[in-house]
Amino acid sequence: MIGMNARNTLESLLADGELARLVDQYGGGKAGEAAQRYALFRDRLGLRRFVVPVAGIQGTGKSTFLNAIAFGRPVLPIDADETTCVPVEIRHAREPAMEAVIHFQDGRTERVPADEESLGRFVHNGNNPGNQLGVSKVVLESDRPLLESGLVLVDLPGVGSLTAANLETTRRYLEESAGVLFMLRTTPPITRSESLFVTTWWARLPTAFFVQNWWTDEPAEEAADGREHNQKVLQGIIERNRLAVPMPSIHLVNAYRALEGSLKQDAALLDAAGLPPLLDVLARTAHTWPERIRADIGATLRADMAYALEMAHERLKSLSGDRATVEARMKQQQEQFDVYFTQLKARLSEARGDMEETLATIRQDISTWSRNAAAELRNNMRTKLRAGIVDGHRLVRALQDEQSVQADELFEKVQTHLLVLQDKLGERFAGLHAWRGQKFSGRFTVDQEERTRYENVLPQGGGALSALGGAALGAKIGAAGGPVGVAVGTIIGGALGFFFGSWAGGKARKAATESRASNVEPEVFAAIDRFIAEASRDTLAQVRGFSDHVETFLNQWMQEQRQRFDADREQVFADLRTEKDERARQHGRVAADCSALEKYLAQFPEVRS
Repeated sequence: MIGMNARNTLESLLADGELARLVDQYGGGKAGEAAQRYALFRDRLGLRRFVVPVAGIQGTGKSTFLNAIAFGRPVLPIDADETTCVPVEIRHAREPAMEAVIHFQDGRTERVPADEESLGRFVHNGNNPGNQLGVSKVVLESDRPLLESGLVLVDLPGVGSLTAANLETTRRYLEESAGVLFMLRTTPPITRSESLFVTTWWARLPTAFFVQNWWTDEPAEEAADGREHNQKVLQGIIERNRLAVPMPSIHLVNAYRALEGSLKQDAALLDAAGLPPLLDVLARTAHTWPERIRADIGATLRADMAYALEMAHERLKSLSGDRATVEARMKQQQEQFDVYFTQLKARLSEARGDMEETLATIRQDISTWSRNAAAELRNNMRTKLRAGIVDGHRLVRALQDEQSVQADELFEKVQTHLLVLQDKLGERFAGLHAWRGQKFSGRFTVDQEERTRYENVLPQGGGALSALGGAALGAKIGAAGGPVGVAVGTIIGGALGFFFGSWAGGKARKAATESRASNVEPEVFAAIDRFIAEASRDTLAQVRGFSDHVETFLNQWMQEQRQRFDADREQVFADLRTEKDERARQHGRVAADCSALEKYLAQFPEVRS
């Protein structure tokens, strides 16, 4: 744990402009780069929020569950057939307002009573179809002890909902979160769509909780059987996609009974509902999360300082040594860098092979899927047409449903290949450090703890993790000792998240027929052909795009290592060309910087979580 003095020291060091300057000067960064990173770290520390969206398919009882654990009364509407794309945040307040704050996309806010009827104006699709009111989110307050340590619960639209906007909102919100709570059902157990959703976001948010809602009219034996089946599905997801996550426990909770127990303040009912064990896990995780983040940022900052000090000492050697000694050391460094860079190029070549092999497999899978899906869609739609579904909304919905099944099958194939590739590239680049001008062992190490550490301190929000900038920040953090594989994984994870959002919500799953004609079979079949062509083309383009993104990042990273070494080399030779008196003055300045860095390190000892 981090003591109070260490807490204060960490925050003051992150705000210290002189330290940031020294880290940039001797750490190989551009002027102002460290200050910018440390500002992001300060923001991360200042959030003191552990955001956990509650995600699940429509009808799993998310709102009933949240009413039970956050309010003890019906506040969130629980009878909505379909919600809009409006997330509802539940935050802690010692004296909560009995109002909800409605945030609009244009910046306006409105306060309404915190009750089902008032909130229904904004979250019921019938009252606010397609979010035509332009609501960005709803914020509620709760005084429950569970939320005191910074846990923020978010009620999200249902997975698999009919609107693309709902799924896009879910995707964006999950990108800004530190963990996720998946709501599952007893009957039916996890469906393919749910499995795809869970796989995509579990891979990006390893801090995941699973709750299976046990409805009152479901026998206990049925609930237990459902949990056992769901547990097997989750185990299959881990194994099939090689996810680096532990096998989770599925908490069996009767949300309706929990709400009843909360209303009556009846401990026996709450126990019978299975709520206390889940609340304990959530509370412990939320309580330790800020300390984990603080420890990780502290370790990263200390590594920055230690590296800058090491490089400052190297600079002293080049300023104080004679020409022969300095040139001999530079020759040794050149030999070490040549070995290092040769291995970098070999790793990149191997990574290209991994990506090309994955692309070839996906291309073949798409071709096979195209043939099989087209035949199955024609057969299924022919059967429905003969059953009398020949026009109007029923026809469009029937085609949507059939296309959805086929879309899920294709996405599942692609998702599995990409997650396996992510794991393979992570192993390929595990322990790969930036060039530091130090003695190079010729070996790369695997450190799984680092992988979690650098992901934890990356700033959340705005989908930054899926952008090259976010990946580059991950590599920069890792430059103090972390693997480039973290940044590569970040790119692939972001690609998957975007792919799922655009796919599951969108264009490939939409029925492509607006026909109302009596002779409809040719038009339905033409719509099927368009769907197959568009889905195949869009999928392949997405995969190629992410592959290009990964290679661009790796090429850029390699170039930066070459530039870093060249800059170090040029500095050494510049020192050799410098007049004796000027070298002495520079030696004094660098020696003073070494002393300053030593003092920074002394006042902030290494901390461990």
